[in-house]
Amino acid sequence: CKICLLSKDPDTSYCTIKFTSTDSAITSVSAWKQIQESSDDLRRAYSHIKSGTKPSKKDRKSKDVKKIILKASINKKGLLVVKETLPMEFKQIETIVVPREFTTSILTLLHNVPIYKHPSSHQMFELTKRKFYILDRKKAILEVVDKCLECSARRKSPNTDVLHQTQTSADTPGDFFNADVLKRDKQNILLVRDNLTS
Repeated sequence: CKICLLSKDPDTSYCTIKFTSTDSAITSVSAWKQIQESSDDLRRAYSHIKSGTKPSKKDRKSKDVKKIILKASINKKGLLVVKETLPMEFKQIETIVVPREFTTSILTLLHNVPIYKHPSSHQMFELTKRKFYILDRKKAILEVVDKCLECSARRKSPNTDVLHQTQTSADTPGDFFNADVLKRDKQNILLVRDNLTS
């Protein structure tokens, strides 16, 4: 699966399904089920939501589980989803909860899809908001866009003023030289002059 290949451990495949296109990898319910089951945090959140319990307040390692439990629910297909209302559309959509260990791989996959042509961080935010619930979404998107080589190549470089001077201030011999080639009687003469005394 393309998502598993881009995860933090590319040697381990979490999905037994092979995809031919990026769209089928992103929208496949069975693949997302396997990905969610492979995450410890999502497995714990799933069991807490199903049983109606909450994690212990003393458990400081389950911050992600607590965040997911507050917003997520289990849909008819057995996926952890967050129901959100899109502005100006007034309809509720289900966004798939993405495990933290797969966040970078999903965002990289979406960012490199030829149809989207390397979207900016704002465009990535809008794109992922409709399909996925990602913890620390803005931070993760900024990291992916900043690391993209094609985007960094297209980014404008800051204007730097280069000061050009006609005079040099040499402190020691051998710091600054002027060089020129003179042609005389079919001979090339290299003329080098130290600027210390000039």
